[in-house]
Amino acid sequence: MSCEILIYLYMRRSENFDIQLILKTFNGNPQYEKSDIKFFVISIGKISTLIKYVKMSMMDFKLVLEKLLTAFKDQDIRYALMGGFAMGLWGGSRSTVDLDFLAHHDDMKQVHGIVTSLGYELHLKTDNVSQYTSPLKIFGGIDFIHAFREASVEMLQRAVEKDIFSGSLKIRTLIPADIIGMKLQAIYNNPSREKIDMADIELLVSVNNSNLDWELIRKYCEIFSMEELYRKLKESIQR
Repeated sequence: MSCEILIYLYMRRSENFDIQLILKTFNGNPQYEKSDIKFFVISIGKISTLIKYVKMSMMDFKLVLEKLLTAFKDQDIRYALMGGFAMGLWGGSRSTVDLDFLAHHDDMKQVHGIVTSLGYELHLKTDNVSQYTSPLKIFGGIDFIHAFREASVEMLQRAVEKDIFSGSLKIRTLIPADIIGMKLQAIYNNPSREKIDMADIELLVSVNNSNLDWELIRKYCEIFSMEELYRKLKESIQR
């Protein structure tokens, strides 16, 4: 009689996991399911195989960034990290399954050449964004926001360099105030994102309150008619 244990996977909708494939592959017996959390029983003997499968289903950030950052440096690409990975660099621990960059609009032709040379395919392109995906799951997806307006170009100029992967790589990232500005814009454009983005904003404020550019945050709040939010954020750090 084989031993079995109850395990669970946290499945975000944006992740490129296929829960049905996992269950079929490992003969998992679903026991409980609620929202994005799946619980199922799997034999102990298959755990190591499952771990390998999950790793193969996730983006290898170090591998991808080693290749990207080398090319960005060689070609003088004006860029800055944003999104979930950038949140992590500023103490806002949040899982992410892809990479998000702000890149100068005038450099996007070079960026396209770099990314496609790594096997990525252009999934979507507009005046404001370019989204790339790879057929290889370890390469995941990369999104680029095009910086061509004055405000976004200034974000690139304010970006700072930080160490990643225990100092083996350096990457330029948006400062917390500009990450907050991007999230305020996201809420303004799509109010359904408010719950997620406000949680990120509050976390960034809590962790980085001593060195935030509050004047810049105030300007962003004024631009998006969120003066009351600015007041609440300021009050939150004074409690």
